[in-house]
Amino acid sequence: MAKNITIKDIASAVGVSHVTVSHALRNSPVVKEQTRQRILEVAAQMGYQPNFAAQSLINRSTRTLGIYVPPRPWSGLGHHYENAILIGIEKAAKQAGYDLMLINLTGDDSGEICVQKLAQRRVDGMMLIQPDTRAPWVKELAQYTRHVVMIDPAIPSSFFRTILFDNKQAVKLAIKHLMELGHHRIGYLGTCLEQPIEDSQIRNDAFVEVARELGLEIDPSWVHCGFDPKQPLTSQDHYCQIEGLRGARHMLRLPKDNRPTAILCYNDLAAVHAIRHLSEHIDVPRQMSVVGIDDSQWCFHSEPNLTSIRHPLEAMGDAAVKELVTLLQSKKSDTPDPDYVRVFSPELAIRSSTVAPPTDTRP
Repeated sequence: MAKNITIKDIASAVGVSHVTVSHALRNSPVVKEQTRQRILEVAAQMGYQPNFAAQSLINRSTRTLGIYVPPRPWSGLGHHYENAILIGIEKAAKQAGYDLMLINLTGDDSGEICVQKLAQRRVDGMMLIQPDTRAPWVKELAQYTRHVVMIDPAIPSSFFRTILFDNKQAVKLAIKHLMELGHHRIGYLGTCLEQPIEDSQIRNDAFVEVARELGLEIDPSWVHCGFDPKQPLTSQDHYCQIEGLRGARHMLRLPKDNRPTAILCYNDLAAVHAIRHLSEHIDVPRQMSVVGIDDSQWCFHSEPNLTSIRHPLEAMGDAAVKELVTLLQSKKSDTPDPDYVRVFSPELAIRSSTVAPPTDTRP
């Protein structure tokens, strides 16, 4: 059986004390860089493996970060949004020397499990992806620690630091792109859920607000969103597809001389299904351009490919890890910092679903 290499073995091989080896392996600044590099080289050659269990007992650290994704029908592992954030988280955590623990993603008690993991010291800190900040367990979590970073909650928390995507700016970027192409009759296809998801509602509200800011006149008939009691939708339905279909039908029923020449859809999936139905009756994009928001894989599931607004999701995941590690290393990390909100700006991804409007519709 191979011998377990210890720091004393490394110290003997290098000719330094085991204390110096310990400092070098922890990247302590008290060790000269040349000496540290020599120790690391010898440790690698000897096949040294650190005893993380022992280190955890000494440092009271698990070197593990928890990740919470809410159990929702429209999100979770396997979806573009969460996967892209997780890629950013994984890369940054690996670079910082931390392992990751995914919290149970199913069941109504998944939030409470986050509290348990932190209370039991199973993880050093937690990242919450799009949590409901009004949930009781979020406040309970704050009783145990401030070592939590929230990623893109609809409502920032007064307890934890927050990484946000600028939904209003996303809507503004889309409208400005269409206006620069020459469109002035711009419609909007929003969510039709009775209880809209928060970021969807933010986008719905932002469309009217941004249009007003940009001096764009919007005919109320060009906006299709809102709950229909005769045809109710729930979050359990494939509601994005249905909303895209209903929105497209609504736009086609409008008189040709008062029909939008471009529409912004509140997400990519609704936009793709709108394009599919519109294309059966009119030329997309020559008669009606279409823009989505999210820049997901769905952009390539339509012909023409969908112009969309991109979230910098990997960068948001990377920033969350770095902020959490900073909190863990800070002596002031138990002090609430409700004013800390880092907002990430969207990017425009232009594809073939947007072109200049027909010449007879231009002002």
